[in-house]
Amino acid sequence: INAEYGTHTENTKMTEIFTRTKNVVDAVDALNRAHPAKLPLVLSKLLGALTRHGNAFGAAEEEQLAAVLKLDSVASVQALCAFGSFVFLQARYYQLSAQALEAQLAKAGLDQNPRTMFADCWREGGSRVTTVARQHTVAGRSLDNSSWRLQLRMSHAEKANVQEARGVIRLALKSNESDSDAVENVDMEFTHEQLSQFFAQLQQIQAQLDNLR
Repeated sequence: INAEYGTHTENTKMTEIFTRTKNVVDAVDALNRAHPAKLPLVLSKLLGALTRHGNAFGAAEEEQLAAVLKLDSVASVQALCAFGSFVFLQARYYQLSAQALEAQLAKAGLDQNPRTMFADCWREGGSRVTTVARQHTVAGRSLDNSSWRLQLRMSHAEKANVQEARGVIRLALKSNESDSDAVENVDMEFTHEQLSQFFAQLQQIQAQLDNLR
């Protein structure tokens, strides 16, 4: 995300940012049906997970949440969590104030009670999330191209030469400034385990995007 981070109160009149696809409608329905007692804690964990780049809940926890939130299936919990994370990502990207976020959720069909919970959660924890995101964002750059190569290194183990394979991914980052054509190459080196973890994270991102189509 290449936007500067902050909050704006005037965004209450902006275009709708939550398109009412079937998955969004299902997620909104789950949020409207969810028992309100534990929902603020769930939203808080979803928001906090954005700073850790991991899942807020494991499979066993999702099963427990189905009972706690009085939802009929784990699928409803997953829809709720995917949309909840997406809501906070959109709030961060569009620099929404809590008031603007609540207005956008109203357009998406969310009831007053969960709307207020989202707004309260964003008001309390949104600034920390945006600060962490700003610290880890390559500002002013977008992906122009990518490539990869396999790299073999020689190491010594018990007096024998051993080849260690590393994957190297090169990202060509282009400046977003209109008067600049500069491209910066960033190389990232991965072991097999690190590459597997990185790929799993990309799959999680893809799954969230697919769920919200």
